[in-house]
Amino acid sequence: MSLRLAPLHNFHQYLCSLNYYEDFDEEIYNAELAEGEENKPKPNELQEIPLTFDSPDDYIRIWKALFHVESKAQIKKAEKLEAEKPDVFLLKAVDKNEAFIVFSMTRKEVSKANYFTHDIIIVCHETPENKHEEHLVGLIESSQGQEIRVKVILNLENPDQRTNKIIELLLTDSEWYVQKLCNIVTLNREYQALQSISELNLRNTLLNPTDNQVTQNQYFDIPELLTEKMSKIYNFSQINAIKECLKKEGVTLIQGPPGTGKTTTILGVLSVLLNSRNKTDKYQHSTSMAEEFRSEIVFSEKEKKALYRKAQPWIYEENYVDWQDDRENNPFNTADPYKERTIVLPPIKDETSIKPEKILICAPSNAAIDEIIRKISEKGLLDASGNAYIPSLVRIGPNYHPSLRMFALEYLIEKEKEANPGKQLKISKMRY
Repeated sequence: MSLRLAPLHNFHQYLCSLNYYEDFDEEIYNAELAEGEENKPKPNELQEIPLTFDSPDDYIRIWKALFHVESKAQIKKAEKLEAEKPDVFLLKAVDKNEAFIVFSMTRKEVSKANYFTHDIIIVCHETPENKHEEHLVGLIESSQGQEIRVKVILNLENPDQRTNKIIELLLTDSEWYVQKLCNIVTLNREYQALQSISELNLRNTLLNPTDNQVTQNQYFDIPELLTEKMSKIYNFSQINAIKECLKKEGVTLIQGPPGTGKTTTILGVLSVLLNSRNKTDKYQHSTSMAEEFRSEIVFSEKEKKALYRKAQPWIYEENYVDWQDDRENNPFNTADPYKERTIVLPPIKDETSIKPEKILICAPSNAAIDEIIRKISEKGLLDASGNAYIPSLVRIGPNYHPSLRMFALEYLIEKEKEANPGKQLKISKMRY
């Protein structure tokens, strides 16, 4: 059964009804949580988050206010990182579409700047730098060439003084500055996910996470020196969140309003994961006899390649057909292809001492992943002794911020090519 996505008009109506220079207050909503500020007052609209929720409606009611605050913080932050120079548009027509007023506008001068559906913008009668009262928060409904259609909110039935001034200025061919802040497709998805909690597979876990608690031996362990260092850097709430990320199974969901240090906590999570190991009893051997026997097996490079080729045919074989789709010709040639599929690969390390060497970090937007990379490259992670270091980073995918080009995969490949002219590179051989 497909998930029924909630309509977005309520969320869009909320954003477009705000005064950008008063309601998007970064000092309140996007301040970094400094040491000793754990009890910092929260905005009046927020309430303490309970550990469990009575129902999906109760969950939505509480988290919706936090989502609104988070949305404003992200848009405000995007103004600093992504905002483009304003364009001048001519107002051609004003229409009404349900709760929205729709402006049809044409760019005064030809420009290469692009506008896309769900771009959040500021529409001002004067340049946005002046933070003039006569402005509107708008949403791009459509864009084609030099023309755009913008959704805004104007209370025509009971207008205040600011709205009356804007109405007086809405003349045909009047000039308006349009400044693009960011695209809110990611926020749209978050809103729809929140509204759809009753249909999510994780619904019960979100409503009552205490039902999914794990025992202490189901967590990975980290070195004592790292633990001591973490306790000096992070507050109680952040430490608990980081510890929860050390469990061996399940999902850890960390939520909180802007300014509570979620991005900083990610650095702690990465530090402990890169130094995590299985818990072992100090009176027991870390390996079994079978594991010790396997560790003595020596494979030649030819044998290793043959084993990996057989274990991962989808990588090594051209025109590969999944064995489940081609039962007659499956490489295991058994009566039941779901059995006897075990392949012994060359052992790497004893699993009680192995720690991850690489971690894939994903985020719902380019700006979000860029912010994480920026934090890691500036502040670094902690090693097993609690000392800070800058790890190797590779930014995968396009549309990265220009200041982070040095971490982009395409840039790193170009550097490899320059260092090895005329040599064909294999991505698997590149080590970062």
